[in-house]
Amino acid sequence: MSKDFKYFTFLLFVLSVLVFSARPAIAESYVVTVQDKQEEKYKNRWTLADWFETKRKFRLQDMWLAGVTNRSPYEFLLGYRTSYMENDADGSTYRFNQALLGANVHMVGLEGHYVTNDSDGDGWNALFNLRPIGDAAQNTNITLSYGIRQREDNGERFNNQFYQGALTLYLMKAFGVKGVYRGFITGKSSRDNRLSGSDVELEAFIDFAILRVHGGYIIQKRILKNSLGSELSNFKGDGYSGGVTLFF
Repeated sequence: MSKDFKYFTFLLFVLSVLVFSARPAIAESYVVTVQDKQEEKYKNRWTLADWFETKRKFRLQDMWLAGVTNRSPYEFLLGYRTSYMENDADGSTYRFNQALLGANVHMVGLEGHYVTNDSDGDGWNALFNLRPIGDAAQNTNITLSYGIRQREDNGERFNNQFYQGALTLYLMKAFGVKGVYRGFITGKSSRDNRLSGSDVELEAFIDFAILRVHGGYIIQKRILKNSLGSELSNFKGDGYSGGVTLFF
């Protein structure tokens, strides 16, 4: 065997030892590098869900900004609605009518209702509105309200404070939906009885310039108790409504 061949065999042996001894460290380094790459790609991956979320955030920011920078801050409302309801307990029906007058400036507004009701008595509502999102009532918006409600039925007068949340959502430029929840704070009547309750209103509407035509579904609950806490009546009813509102 030649001297050169022996020298080559020795070098090959030394290189083999070095490679096999370093292989665990190389493999571990490769695994760490691959993991880091995967984590980086996961964090920076673009998805359709991300796109929708980004659009939603920008839209909410734009709507909030519009609510505080609107160059035409004044808006007035005039409306009328009639509703036909059914008592869940006995199936009897009743009707109530409501006239509306409101005025908004920037993010705040005042609203008044005059109500005639076959079941709940005649009376009025007065509301203070705060609109944190949206530049107008005739636009997609969220409106929070605090109000006072008065009814008179068979010589008994009922006074309640109430809170209200409303969402108006335009699905198209001239078509949308609206949802309202109204909760009554228990109030004392002129005969020392206690009235509480709530309303849920869901409606769809179509706008014709300044005229809105709307129709919807209403759920009402009323609980009346005497001064000792005994329940005098527990009313639940639902029905349908329709009306028009002018915005100018």
